[in-house]
Amino acid sequence: MAPTLYMTEISPSSRAVLMAANAIGIELNPQHTVPVLVEDDGKILWDGHAIIFYLVNKYGKDDCFYPNDPYTRAESYELLEKLLEGHLWAVGNQVTLADFSLIATVSATTILVPADSGKFPNITAWLKRAESAPFYKANLPGLKICKRILEKYK
Repeated sequence: MAPTLYMTEISPSSRAVLMAANAIGIELNPQHTVPVLVEDDGKILWDGHAIIFYLVNKYGKDDCFYPNDPYTRAESYELLEKLLEGHLWAVGNQVTLADFSLIATVSATTILVPADSGKFPNITAWLKRAESAPFYKANLPGLKICKRILEKYK
């Protein structure tokens, strides 16, 4: 009997689990339970990432948590670029759980802030390697949902 994973496909953490399960050949039965925000006017949002974007955009006093400046948002890429320097994957030259977690998050981040291949060649090469790996297909359903939601906040 396969384990049951209670998750939402849009969650980077859930997608990381799906990629890991796919990579080791485990079939999971997803039962979707997610955080939900219901506004006074009846608007409903699900998934932690969508909720935090919404809350910061609607109720934030300034842009300190989600800067308006695209350059400031992109600075997180500099850290990942340095991490990938001299390696094919996050922790050396083979895929690890760190990659699954990072891939799920970075693939969603690029929806709002694309990684400039000239400035971040390690990240773009790493993402291309990930996209061509068999495990990546487990990331796609949630990423498509994430894209549909996050594009509203561009």
